[in-house]
Amino acid sequence: MDWDSEVDVVCTSTGVAGLAKAISVVDCGGEVFVASRGADAATVDGHASVTWEAVRVHPRLSEIVSDVETIEYFAALSCDLDDRCRLDRDVVLPIRVARERASFGHGGAIPPFVGSRLRAWAADCLASPSGYLYTRISGWESATLESWDGDSIEVAEIGSMTPRRNDVGGSVYEWLTWEARHRHIEPHPNCSLQRLVFVDGDPVGAVFMTSSGPLAIRARYGLLIATGDTQIAASARQQLMGGNINLRVALVGHTTSRFGRLELLTSGPIADRAPSARRRQGLPLNVAEM
Repeated sequence: MDWDSEVDVVCTSTGVAGLAKAISVVDCGGEVFVASRGADAATVDGHASVTWEAVRVHPRLSEIVSDVETIEYFAALSCDLDDRCRLDRDVVLPIRVARERASFGHGGAIPPFVGSRLRAWAADCLASPSGYLYTRISGWESATLESWDGDSIEVAEIGSMTPRRNDVGGSVYEWLTWEARHRHIEPHPNCSLQRLVFVDGDPVGAVFMTSSGPLAIRARYGLLIATGDTQIAASARQQLMGGNINLRVALVGHTTSRFGRLELLTSGPIADRAPSARRRQGLPLNVAEM
């Protein structure tokens, strides 16, 4: 494979997850490539992207590319996940109460490994507008924190900001865009993912379609593939009540999962929050919304 460039991390879009990952990598002294999809991002070589019926793959992943080998890789990670009923479950940025992890020494209990919770986590990330798939198990720039319920999470904090009360998602996206520009992160325009490149079954890079032809980028530490919306939908405006609230913007994952999502973290409960779409629909609350 002849590579056009090599970086530490490749981000496939300029959505909230892609921008946050790029910022995190640069802050750790790494090199990042960020693709900014154009208006024709839904096509590959002039043909509309398709869902391959030969493999069972989550709809959010099947819409990204039409390359067979890439789709089979996505299917291997998502074939046992709940798909259709979760697509519209999370329409807001999750807000999680998190704290420093308690020590496991001196008799402290190690949280048990529960496979079903990881499957539910992966499905939640795919349903979220800030969700992503990372091709490595854990990010090299993450720290371990603990949710209010004792769940251990891997967190890469980007910074703190005060969202607009009537448009949390939109203000977070604007803040990330400014932070990326401040770090001289320049997304490559009209650059859509064509396929992943594999070596011995592991993705080591990606080929993008650009106005000048294919562009092959190798990733030393992994690729972040955004599975949510490019931007947080303006029609799904999330509201916070009760005054201005400073929140930490962070990428959140688990040490044994390739899936994650952008979340807003706080050290204490947020009172008087407006009901989320899941509350209005009578759906169970996510841990991150407690």
